[in-house]
Amino acid sequence: MLNEQKAENHNSSVDDLWEKSLNSEVLIDLKKGEPLNEVIEKNFNPEKKISLDRIECSDGRCPHQGNDFSIAGSGILLSDEEFDKLIKEFPDLKKITAHSDCGAAKLAFAKLEEEGKLPEDITTPQEYAVYWTKNKAQQYGLEYEYIDEPQFQASNHHERGLLIDDTGSFHSAYVDGMPNVFVSHSASAVDKNYVAKEAEVLTGIAMGHHGFGNRLSPDQPFYIMVCSKDDKSMNDLVSKVSDATAAFKDRVKVEGFISPEK
Repeated sequence: MLNEQKAENHNSSVDDLWEKSLNSEVLIDLKKGEPLNEVIEKNFNPEKKISLDRIECSDGRCPHQGNDFSIAGSGILLSDEEFDKLIKEFPDLKKITAHSDCGAAKLAFAKLEEEGKLPEDITTPQEYAVYWTKNKAQQYGLEYEYIDEPQFQASNHHERGLLIDDTGSFHSAYVDGMPNVFVSHSASAVDKNYVAKEAEVLTGIAMGHHGFGNRLSPDQPFYIMVCSKDDKSMNDLVSKVSDATAAFKDRVKVEGFISPEK
């Protein structure tokens, strides 16, 4: 059934994907004005909970089965020191992935190209994504996997929101009726300023021509959902992410909730 749904999504137009998102139980409840924490608590399915054992990009087109520690570009925008800290804090991670058409890889490639620091024989963002990911896999003894376009949930970006988790264990896949979203666990491993910048970049993708774009409105906003272990962390993240995405005004709604995991 899951593979049939994936195949259906993969061949869907942006209009079809948008219509499908409107039927998401989570979005329907939020549109009714129900508080995010109550919506998550009601739809959280602990039977879907599995351990995070692979590093995957936040991109909502990627498989996201619930076992992925997700961060933009699988961490390609992090410094070596930040990536090392991530690996040490999450020793159960066994695999790292790269994927086609990665926006984070494009940003990393452009920065290195401007600085004249691209590795020899690397001429495209795609080549750099594979080069960087394979190097990290070798350095840390991780398995390497490449996710190609046919493995995407859909060919087009169709994220209706972004889940930011600072607990290092929660995932959108554990919530029944959740629409397709970007997923980021960066807040559990790196500086909150990085998290805010990442949120700005991912929101920009959704708001642009690569995503739902102008379909996202005050009436049907892009939801940024911040999952935290305590109120202080949640409020701090909500504030930083709200500031980082303020340019999108009321087309973005930022809310936090305490993880329902017990």
